Amino acid sequence: MRCCEECARTEGEPCGGDLGFSGTCEPGLTCQQPGLTPSEGTCRPDTDGQKDT
Repeated sequence: MRCCEECARTEGEPCGGDLGFSGTCEPGLTCQQPGLTPSEGTCRPDTDGQKDT
């Protein structure tokens, strides 16, 4: 749970990270991370029908 309200990230902005510190993506985008471990990723268009929540 976060301590503060925050706007969703838009395409190309950072997301994810340790404990979700870098935020979540707006609807229609997913946080694409470079590896299998939780790390900071980048918001990119949703290509498989799933949305980041």
